[in-house]
Amino acid sequence: PDMCGNLDPLMDMLCYFRTPQDLTSRIQSLYTKLDTDASRSLDFWEMKIGLLKLNLDEEINLSVDDWETLTHGHSFCDEDGGITPDAFETIIRVQLEQYVYRRIMRGMQHASEGEMDLLLVL
Repeated sequence: PDMCGNLDPLMDMLCYFRTPQDLTSRIQSLYTKLDTDASRSLDFWEMKIGLLKLNLDEEINLSVDDWETLTHGHSFCDEDGGITPDAFETIIRVQLEQYVYRRIMRGMQHASEGEMDLLLVL
């Protein structure tokens, strides 16, 4: 499921990774910041409040509907309704992939014919 860019300010921050390991490290660091009680289970409120506290260009105000989408209807949640570090990484990687697709589509919409040919080659 796509949240249509609700997490784009966060994705803007994460998209400058150098290697897959660097991305994993960044995601793990983010999880640690958000999991304020260090329970290794990130619930809706921890994520909502944590995202608001991040120093992003644009504030992210996570809604219950966003949470439902992110967790695929709670299928990524543990028995307590939270997200484990591994599930969080999967969720963020999916969101990052969708973010990249949206950026490509925006670029294609604003590209001239010659630029479009170049984009299609990439």
